[in-house]
Amino acid sequence: MLKVATQTLTDYEMGKAATAAYRAIHSRIIDNTFKPGEALPERLLCHVIGVSRTPVREALRRLSSEGMINLAPHRTAYVPNIDHREIEETFSLAALLGNYSVRIAAQNISDAGLDDLLSLVDQMDDALMQENVQLFNVFVRLDHSFHKVIRKLVGNRRLIQIAGRLMSGPILLQSMARFTREHYKTSARLHRDIYEALKARDSDRAEAAMNEFVMASRDAALAIFQESKLTE
Repeated sequence: MLKVATQTLTDYEMGKAATAAYRAIHSRIIDNTFKPGEALPERLLCHVIGVSRTPVREALRRLSSEGMINLAPHRTAYVPNIDHREIEETFSLAALLGNYSVRIAAQNISDAGLDDLLSLVDQMDDALMQENVQLFNVFVRLDHSFHKVIRKLVGNRRLIQIAGRLMSGPILLQSMARFTREHYKTSARLHRDIYEALKARDSDRAEAAMNEFVMASRDAALAIFQESKLTE
């Protein structure tokens, strides 16, 4: 019994270490500490994060499954390069999925669902009224929750999986991490436009609002990418 308890504790501690390693590497990719194209040797990661190789390897596998890094067998992991074409392709797919989802949502959304969306857009506005708040963390959480409500109304599990991974990928997160307050204000306004269209149960208006939101996000990402290339 004692042996089992000890093993369980060890597994628990290893899981905590792997989670800590995942969060540490993930945050460094998002804030551009680990730059696109940069190699991520296990030995370096162990030194920087302060954990052993086993949790680092588990963290790398998880990051690879999310598209945050490129990881091949017996090869050093590295941060994917981001180029103009990849940004265009990512947001084109986001538009297709978002536009399709919101059209269906406009016909299916309940009053309770509308209340959930209204609460989320109100929280965006509230965050913008505060000075000492990490807008990136707030908007990532609220944005994901907002679009998750819409996607659930489609009832397509594969779409939910694909869209969820897309929204958690490096392009969207790295872009949002570099947003100015004005970018976040635009995002909040466009989310409210989507809500108002859904409240009116107007599929065409909802699709137009969603498309405007995705294209505005794409344009911001392209501008941020271009600026980062010019300052390298």
